[in-house]
Amino acid sequence: MTNLFPGLLPNLLLVAALIIIAPVLPWKLPVVRALAAGLVLFFNAKYLIWRIGDTLPERGLTPAYIWAAVVLGAELLAVLQASFHALLFTRLSDRSGEADDHEEALRERRSFPSVDIFIPTVNEGWSILEHSIKAAAAVDYPNYKIWVLDDGARDWLRQRCGELGVGYFRRPTRKGYKSGNINYAFARTRGDFILSIDADFVAYPSILFRTLGFMSDPLIALVQTPGNLTNPDPVQYNLLGELSWPEEQRVFTDIVQPARDTWDNAFCYGGTFLVRRAALQAIGGMPEDSITEDLYSSYLLRAKGYTVRYLNETLSEGLAAESLAQFIKQRCRWAIGTLQCLYLPGGPLRARGLSLLDRLFFLDPIFYYLSFFWPFLILIAPCVFWWTGIAPFNAEVGHLVTMLFPRMAVSMVVLYWLTNRRVVPIVSELGRIVGIFYFVGAIMKGLLNPFGTGFEVTLKGEIRRRYVVQWRILTGFVVLAAITVSGMAVNLSSHGLMQLLWDPNTSQVLAFSIFDFWLLFLASLTCIERPVFADIRSLRATNSGTFLSSMGTLVKRILFT
Repeated sequence: MTNLFPGLLPNLLLVAALIIIAPVLPWKLPVVRALAAGLVLFFNAKYLIWRIGDTLPERGLTPAYIWAAVVLGAELLAVLQASFHALLFTRLSDRSGEADDHEEALRERRSFPSVDIFIPTVNEGWSILEHSIKAAAAVDYPNYKIWVLDDGARDWLRQRCGELGVGYFRRPTRKGYKSGNINYAFARTRGDFILSIDADFVAYPSILFRTLGFMSDPLIALVQTPGNLTNPDPVQYNLLGELSWPEEQRVFTDIVQPARDTWDNAFCYGGTFLVRRAALQAIGGMPEDSITEDLYSSYLLRAKGYTVRYLNETLSEGLAAESLAQFIKQRCRWAIGTLQCLYLPGGPLRARGLSLLDRLFFLDPIFYYLSFFWPFLILIAPCVFWWTGIAPFNAEVGHLVTMLFPRMAVSMVVLYWLTNRRVVPIVSELGRIVGIFYFVGAIMKGLLNPFGTGFEVTLKGEIRRRYVVQWRILTGFVVLAAITVSGMAVNLSSHGLMQLLWDPNTSQVLAFSIFDFWLLFLASLTCIERPVFADIRSLRATNSGTFLSSMGTLVKRILFT
C-alpha cells in the first residue's frame, strides 16, 4: 500500500495523531494556535504547489485547459483565503478587562456624555419593535434619548412611540434607505454619541456603560458589539441542528471580528454599535453609496485615522431570518454591498489614508464572497466531466489520497478547534451550499453591475403553521443532480464500466460526485422548512457544536424525513 501511495502512511499517522491530541490541547495559548495554523499553511502550500505544477492539462486555448484554469483560479483564491484566516485566528482580542476599567471610571463621573439611541425601522411589526423599544428604555445610563426612525410612514407607530415617551422621526422620502434614515435623524439630534440598534435587536441594560468608556480614546470612532442571533437560522432549524452546531454568523462574531480587532481592523456590521458623532460627521454621515453602509463606513473612518473597536461581549440579541428565502436574500444583499465597496472611492483599493495592512484586511470580506465560486464549481464539475469528458484537474486516485485528503483533514480539524468548534465539518458549509446558485448570481451582479440593486429589508418574525417546501430553491439541486446522474449513465452505457475506469480522472470525479450528491441531498432537506409555532425569541440555538453531535443530528433528520 505504501509503495502504491507514497507518503500515505505518514500523512495518515499525522492526521490520526492530530485528531487524538486536539481535544486535550490548550487552544487558548497563542503558541498552540500558531503551530496549528502553521500546519494548515504547510499542507496548503504543499497542495497548491502540486496543483499548479502537476494537475493542469497541456497549455493552450482548449476547453480542457480553460476549464482547468478557471477551477484552479477559484480553488487558489479559496485556499489562500482559508490560509489567511487560519493565520488570523492565532490571536483573538478580549477587551472585557478594559471594559471593566472603563465602566468603573465612567460610573465615578459626575457628568455623562449624551447619547442618542437610534432604532431604524421600515416594515417590522409591533411584535418585533416593542421588544427593541422597551429594552432601549431599560438601558442603565443617565443621559440618553431614544428615537424611533420610521421609514414605513406608520401612524400607529407614531402613536405607540408617544405612549411610551420616546422620540419619533418620519422623513418625507426613503432616499438612501437605512443610511438616509439614520442621516435624517443624525441632522436633527445633538447627542455626543449615537447608539444604533437594529429593529429586531434587544439591547442589554449594561450596553452603554460597557461600550462608552472606550470613547475616552479620541481615535476610537465606533465600538461594535457582537450581532449574536439567538434563534436558529433556517439551515439549523430545518435540519434539527439548533442544539448541535452554531448558526452561521457565530464564526464571524466570535472569531473573525476578535481576530481582526487585534490588528485594529474590526469593522462595523450593524446590529448594535456605538459611534462618535464627531467621527460620523467627519465622513459626512452614514454613507449612502453602498447597501452595506456599515462596512463601507468602516473604510471611511479608517482612512480618516479612526479605529473601530470590537468588544466581544453579548450586549444585545438579534433575530436570524426564519425562512430560507429570506436567509438567502439577506446574504445576497451582503455580497452585492460588499463588492460595491470595491468600486467606491472610499473602498479598499482607492481610499487615501489606508495602510497596506488596512487594505489587505478590508479586501478580506471581498475575497470571502469571491471564494464562493469554488464550491459552485465543485458542484458542477462532475456534471461537466460526465457529459464532456473534461475533468476539473488531472489527478489519479493516489494523488487524491496523498495530497488532497491530508490537506482537507488537517484544515477541518484545526479550524474546528481554532474556532472553538464553530466551524463544524460538512454542516458549516451548508450555509453557502443552500443558496449557491443565488449567491453566485449576486456575486456576478456585484462584479458587473454593482449599483443596479436597491436595499431590501430582511423580514423577521415570520410564523409557519405547517411544513413549507421552498420549491424554487430545491429545483436547482434536483436539476443538477439529475443532469449529473444522467451523464454518468450515458458514459457507462456508451463506454462501459471497465473502459471508463481506464480514464485516470474517473476516480477523482467519481469521488467528487459522491461528495456533491451528499451536499445536494442535505441542501434539499434544508428546503423542507419546519413549522414555527412559538415566539421566535423563545427559540434558542447553541453557541458552539460538536462533530459527533452534528453527524448524529443529520442521521436523525435523514431517517425521519
